[in-house]
Amino acid sequence: MTKVKILLVALFFCVLFHPDVFAAPTNIAVVPFENLNKDSSLDWLTVGIPETITVSLLTVKEISLIERTQLRKIMEEQKLQSSGMVDEKTILNIGKLAGVNVLVIGSFQKFKDTIRLAARFVDVESGKVMQTAQATGSLENIFELQDKITIGLINNLGIALKPAELAKVTEDPTKSFEAYRHFGQGTLLKEKKDYQGAAKELKAATEIDPEFSLAYEKYNEIFLSLNKGNYWTYDSTTIVMSINSEAKGIVDYKIEAPWIFKAGGKDKFNGADAFSYVMESDARDKLSASKTITSIYYQKKDDGIYYLGFEAQTTWTEGPNKGKSSAVKVIKEPPFLALPQDLYVGKKLKISNKSRFSTSGTNAVMISEEGMMEITKKETISVPAGTFECHIIKSEYESIQSGNKTLWTQLIWFAPGVGMVKIRVETVDSNNKTITDQILREYHIEL
Repeated sequence: MTKVKILLVALFFCVLFHPDVFAAPTNIAVVPFENLNKDSSLDWLTVGIPETITVSLLTVKEISLIERTQLRKIMEEQKLQSSGMVDEKTILNIGKLAGVNVLVIGSFQKFKDTIRLAARFVDVESGKVMQTAQATGSLENIFELQDKITIGLINNLGIALKPAELAKVTEDPTKSFEAYRHFGQGTLLKEKKDYQGAAKELKAATEIDPEFSLAYEKYNEIFLSLNKGNYWTYDSTTIVMSINSEAKGIVDYKIEAPWIFKAGGKDKFNGADAFSYVMESDARDKLSASKTITSIYYQKKDDGIYYLGFEAQTTWTEGPNKGKSSAVKVIKEPPFLALPQDLYVGKKLKISNKSRFSTSGTNAVMISEEGMMEITKKETISVPAGTFECHIIKSEYESIQSGNKTLWTQLIWFAPGVGMVKIRVETVDSNNKTITDQILREYHIEL
């Protein structure tokens, strides 16, 4: 954005608006804009516009913004769709419940190659329109139109911006209109809780413009949600085969162990900040039955999800060990990147870490792991939970404990925005080969 553009925008609103209409500081929220054309191909603008206006307002220190996620929760409690418009009386009531003083309520309308944005700045307490603003231009210049709405609000709050502050407010989030369209579409799908679709669109936005930080942040948010209350339920089967010379390839026994992952939210593990999952599993084979509760710990970083370790407690409910229990704790040293966020076919990562493994009443032992992880291909698969477009993450590595080697092959069908849709783990040691298949049966995700 040029200095000339910034100056013209500022002068335009210094003339058009009166700076003492609002009293700053105040709590502001920007609600979804109404699509007056009812053209579904433009629905992404209903959330795209308020998202970018909100980001611009966040750069102004005198303004306190109410997060749209907070408004969305209230709208959901009121059984309203946050991606659509409701009557103004209802919107004002939602604003009051969220502690908002001023609502930015807007709409847009397209005429051939021209689009018009209109906004009303409404006092939530009185319901009175305090000022209006509108801007007309080409859709490709949407950010200039949004700047006019944003600067209008700032001027009416009586806030005087220095040239450097004005430049920051009017900085375009991306230079690519196509990246912005994918961002808006992704945000709209996120509002509709189509997280896999949202992840696909947001990823496309970042691929078109790698510097589009807003799209990257939203993709990071939904790549794998670790929020408390989310859960994933899997059907799990393990087959154990003897590989000695007398019974090679014979299925020794089969374990059925359906399990559920429950996100526990923010936690601590081994002194580090973490997110926890609680995994509950009931296992049964021909000899016994047991119940295991495992707490698994992760860290979420910009490049993906890191695995820190776990703590597990198993209690036998049937069989010769009935009533007995054992505890296991594993600490990864260092934590390793289990789910890389930058997914593309051909990506490779080296696996090289140690696990500090301890069981009830025994000293800890070290297990070393060496191998490779690779994203081999993309595949659409159907499981009881639905049909998903997945990246297949293949890990092959060797673990060594007290001189004993185990070969591991792990395949994860991972769908960004959903999670692990299918998992297959094969292990081979000196005595047995095991194959475990885990299939997603149902899940629940909230952001």
